[in-house]
Amino acid sequence: MLHAVYCVRKYFKVFGLECPLAANPTIPARRTLPVVLSVREVRELLKACPDLREKTLIGILFDTGMRKSEVLHLALYDLDFDRGKIHIREGKRRKDRYVPFSKNMQKVVLAYMRKYGPKEYLFEQAAGRPRGQDWPAKVLSSALGRTSVTKHVTSHALRHTYATTLLEHGVDIRHIQQWLGHKRLETTAIYLNIAETHSDQRWVGPTDLVFPVKA
Repeated sequence: MLHAVYCVRKYFKVFGLECPLAANPTIPARRTLPVVLSVREVRELLKACPDLREKTLIGILFDTGMRKSEVLHLALYDLDFDRGKIHIREGKRRKDRYVPFSKNMQKVVLAYMRKYGPKEYLFEQAAGRPRGQDWPAKVLSSALGRTSVTKHVTSHALRHTYATTLLEHGVDIRHIQQWLGHKRLETTAIYLNIAETHSDQRWVGPTDLVFPVKA
């Protein structure tokens, strides 16, 4: 689909016509691409969590694409289980937004709340006080030590993985932009450099053509 869009743009450019797809984002050039986990690596990471608190933290970072600071300051009244939404208040640039909240993650969060009984914030170090900024890094480091994942995984890597996964599954990039809280669409378009937009088709490399790989 992505290649078709570029072909249409080229056609209109050659004939000096205004392209109706001109509003679509171009892929910005970037020297360093973000770290993204595969679905297998995310599963392995979640299975490596020793307790429900850590599993909930990593799960919600991946499920919603929220920034670390947004998750740590997530109040219980911002969880809308009926509508399947999370209200992020005063995110980056002090802007509010809503993000989807999957059914699977809702079940995990409800189980976590029943077990730990948070009072005000979803993740508390004491009643009414959110966890510190260094806590997610400690959780990830501990979980990664029990996996075969060798990538440098941070909470922001889970945000990158969220965006790339949605893009690979056909979610409109403008929805992803809104959920990530990006001001400019070009910022979100960086994931076009990473996403396997034809993930249902196995890539065939030069040596695969010479030495066919048996299934």
